[in-house]
Amino acid sequence: VADIKRDDRIFEIQSAGFHLLRDKLDEFLPESKVTVVYPLAATKYIIKVSSDGELSKPRKSPRSMALLTVFTELYKIRQYLSFSNLSLRVIGVDMNEYRLLRSPGQKRKGRFSSDSVRLERMPTALAYDETFSCPRDYLRLLGAAPRDAFTVKELASFSGVRGRHAYFAVNVLLSLGILERCPNRGREYVYRIVSPTA
Repeated sequence: VADIKRDDRIFEIQSAGFHLLRDKLDEFLPESKVTVVYPLAATKYIIKVSSDGELSKPRKSPRSMALLTVFTELYKIRQYLSFSNLSLRVIGVDMNEYRLLRSPGQKRKGRFSSDSVRLERMPTALAYDETFSCPRDYLRLLGAAPRDAFTVKELASFSGVRGRHAYFAVNVLLSLGILERCPNRGREYVYRIVSPTA
């Protein structure tokens, strides 16, 4: 069952778990154009709510997501990204996340559990709306990509993301033929962007 069907296009809205789309894509892509819509927290503010309803001062979350982190989900459907019928639409949303403070005696699960539980996320503004329609479009997710050859560590540092996000970015772009391997630098793999005319 499609989330939305309008004329000859199907829209699938997926906030996480892109692996769950594989069966749908197998069915839809041979017959329809498919747009996967991925809402992403561009900037998030945390507001904590006490038991008597008092709101804390908004605090900017360090977990607001860079565009490059989208590759972590794209990795799960990388075999479909070269299909001409498939496009990705990333919608960056600024939001407030309201969290209910736990009572002092309330039992927590896990060693690093939070002092609050999520109540609601409320969008406050549309930060960006980007569509990716062909394999080379996905280079835009890197932002200002390195001009020279780079390692995964260097890409992560350059983009300001965790190493695992850079790892997935490299693997997706390799599978699409957008990156190529260069001679190793010591024990580290090195990559560069393939020229459009290559």
